[in-house]
Amino acid sequence: MSTLTRKSWQDIRRRWARSLFTVATIASAVAGLGLFALPFLMDSAMADRIDQDRLHDIRLFTDDLVLTPDEAAGLRAVPGVEAIDFRTTYQTRLRIGDRREDVLLVGVEDFARQAVNVVQLEQGALPAEGEGLTDPQNRRSGRLRAGAGETLQVEDANGGLHPLRITGAGRTLEFSQIATDEEVVLYVPQATVNALAGAGGFNSIDIRLRDPESAGPATLALQEWLTQHHPEVVFTNLPDSRPTGTWPGEEVFNNFATLFYVGGVLALVSAVALISNTMTTMVAEQRREIAIMKAIGGRRRQVALSFLRTAVMLAVAGSLLGALVGIPFSNWLAGVIGGEFLGIAPGWGIAWPIVIGSFAVGLVGTTLASIPALLRGTAIPVREGLQATTAASGDGISRVLRHVPLPTTAGIGLRNIARRKARAAGTAIQVGLAVGVALGLLALGVTVSSVTADTWDTMDWDLVVSQNSNVPLDDRAGGIIQGIDGVEKSHPLLYNDLRVDGVQYESWGIPADGSLYTPNIESGRWLRPEDGESRAAVAVIGRALAATSGLKVGDILLAESARGPVELEIVGIDGVLMNNATTIFIPLSTFQELLGRTDTNAFWVASRSRDEAAIDSLAARAEDTLGAAGYPVSNEIHYVEKAANLAANNTLTGVLAVIGVPIVAIGLIGLVNLMTMNVIERTREIGVLRSLGARSRDIQGIFRSEALSVAVLGWLLAVPLGWIIGRILVEVVTSVFHFGSVPYSFPASYPPLALLPTLALSWLAILAPLRRASSLRPGDALRYE
Repeated sequence: MSTLTRKSWQDIRRRWARSLFTVATIASAVAGLGLFALPFLMDSAMADRIDQDRLHDIRLFTDDLVLTPDEAAGLRAVPGVEAIDFRTTYQTRLRIGDRREDVLLVGVEDFARQAVNVVQLEQGALPAEGEGLTDPQNRRSGRLRAGAGETLQVEDANGGLHPLRITGAGRTLEFSQIATDEEVVLYVPQATVNALAGAGGFNSIDIRLRDPESAGPATLALQEWLTQHHPEVVFTNLPDSRPTGTWPGEEVFNNFATLFYVGGVLALVSAVALISNTMTTMVAEQRREIAIMKAIGGRRRQVALSFLRTAVMLAVAGSLLGALVGIPFSNWLAGVIGGEFLGIAPGWGIAWPIVIGSFAVGLVGTTLASIPALLRGTAIPVREGLQATTAASGDGISRVLRHVPLPTTAGIGLRNIARRKARAAGTAIQVGLAVGVALGLLALGVTVSSVTADTWDTMDWDLVVSQNSNVPLDDRAGGIIQGIDGVEKSHPLLYNDLRVDGVQYESWGIPADGSLYTPNIESGRWLRPEDGESRAAVAVIGRALAATSGLKVGDILLAESARGPVELEIVGIDGVLMNNATTIFIPLSTFQELLGRTDTNAFWVASRSRDEAAIDSLAARAEDTLGAAGYPVSNEIHYVEKAANLAANNTLTGVLAVIGVPIVAIGLIGLVNLMTMNVIERTREIGVLRSLGARSRDIQGIFRSEALSVAVLGWLLAVPLGWIIGRILVEVVTSVFHFGSVPYSFPASYPPLALLPTLALSWLAILAPLRRASSLRPGDALRYE
């Protein structure tokens, strides 16, 4: 071992406390880079889950279709097809006591022999006829908490109730996502769901291909086969072709991943700033030692390499620790996101490229952060270095502080900050960054919640009555709805999908006059009554769709519907973030003509009373009245769905809070580092104060006032910094989702509310250094070297 290397080890051991906190700082930053491992972990988990569940490559949606065994075998023999499962999916209503809940019944022909979208049994027993499995995401979403052995009441196509006994829990990737985001999902025998739906065959064909890349030609071949053998077949929606390597919920996860990357970068920037501050202080404390090394013949390069070795040793230790900590941290976060948003429990995984990369970033970043301090320290002349002291005098500021009427301990603490301005400023920046990130993340959460609430407020309906069987809603149903006691206004709506550039977008056939929707037209115009009367091929599109597709007012929208190609002239761009601002609005009569329909599948209803109990009562009356008239329906209540949407935003805010953990940890480490070093460096000063009669609580008061003053300085910096960070995060979110400009919310109450936890966390962070300072005996302190 060389002399310079031994010196580096001696420096680390002699200043073990500073070395420990420097390593902890580097480790926190490197562990934060584990956020970048999330896409790898989720892709790996989803690839395993896709294989287990045998996720479909294509799903075709038809009306009730019956195939003979020979016909089913013929469809399986279509070139390129590896496996096919036929099933009926039926949306109906579930009675849970007095509460009614939407439910999707997923039929399974034989639970023991499944080929596509396999339902995996997780708990209990496989169901027989009249029984079912509940998806675990039903409980997580709060929609259904029933377990094995409980019996539910399910409505059939005529509104009659039938018991359904739960035998256990099961899930499959395709439908678990629906349970997470939309409604209750139950897996039942095919015969049971057909009996409830009044069906005789199936309405969903789930297909796996030998070559998933051939999904386009295979879809056309399957549709052509069905059309040739059953000319009466009606395809009720566009085929669902899953691109190779994708999975349900991937887009949502990738959008979150962008925020995680921002958090990782902020953690790294925070750590580099603290490391630079630490190395600057370390070199400043050893200016006299540097001068001695130069006086006895040490060259500037040798001196710099000695301290650089110390920095590299600390970097290696901190980076290695951080890379190891980042593995469980990233796996834990993947588990949280997988469970909350995707309904899966990812297995343990290690993203080796991220582990190696984070170690390299920590090593190189720490080394580079120490170079400016080393260059400044080694440039000091020998004479100046020999005369150097650990702390600056801060005489000017100290003289001012002496005339400020403060308690003695507080005055000494503030003067100590003046003597160590650079270190105190660096720590204040760390605290400011930590609190600023917290404020920025909170501002993002408030902005999202505010925009969500504003979006819901653009809709004036209190209730959506939706078709819940093969019986569509016609003019007679509309008359019944308008005649229900408590209805102030109602109008029909036609929900369906259009595909633009290979992506499906929710599309609304909406009356051009008297709509219960308030658009925010950014360019062009809204739909006019004459558009509906003439069945004009026009549309208004959301601004995010306009941004991603490059469309503007006057352009022609080329899309695919369930019946074929569609051309619509864009007459307006809507700024409301409905469906993330991707909705296509079409005159109702035009959309009906495009889809070959004269009926509709939903009605928007406004209640005379705004009272929630009255709206609940109206929803029940509408469902019962229409059911009795032969129109099985379900309903969606405005205030309930708005509250559920805002509750989902709380989950988002919780995930964002996780992003800030490494940054807040780094800020607290910086504060602990400052106070520990202050106690160690001023051990003899503490001895003098104790000899002069200072009590333990006086010593604690000096250091506490110093720490809390630094925390307050950090908080003052955090207020503008938090506003800027929040604004940047909002811009990132709007850019990722193509929202365009959204109103930024930074509540004035947040800064003062943030002061209390800042002081509380700072108080907790300095307990150990304060305990050490107050426990020193005068004799031991005076003898300290």
